Amino acid sequence: MGDRAIVVALAAAAQESSLRNIDWGDRDSVGLYQQRPSTGWGTVAQLTDPVHATKLFFGGRTNPNVGKTRGLLDVKGWSGMSLTAAAQAVQLSAHPTAYAKWEGPAASWLATLG
Repeated sequence: MGDRAIVVALAAAAQESSLRNIDWGDRDSVGLYQQRPSTGWGTVAQLTDPVHATKLFFGGRTNPNVGKTRGLLDVKGWSGMSLTAAAQAVQLSAHPTAYAKWEGPAASWLATLG
C-alpha cells in the first residue's frame, strides 16, 4: 500500500487517540482510530485489537468488514487526495481538518521506523 497510506493511518490515529489504544471516546468510539461498534465497525474487542483496527482503517482486499465499512484503500482516488481529505473519507470526523497537523510528524515517524 505504500508509505503514503501508512502516513495517513498514523496521522489519523494520532488525531483520534494520540496513538493510544483507548477503551473510551466520543459516544462509543474505541481504539486507535476511535471506530464505533454502533456504526458497524465491529465489537469493542475487535476495535481495541490494533491489528484488526488497522486492517479496518486500510480496508481493501483484507477488509474484515467488506460491505459494512470503507477503509482508505476503498476510497477511489485516495492517493491523490490531501492527507486530510483521505483520512476524513475513512473517519467521517466532526473535525475533518484536524488531521493536517499530523502530516509532518507522521511522515517523520515513518522515516524513523523505515
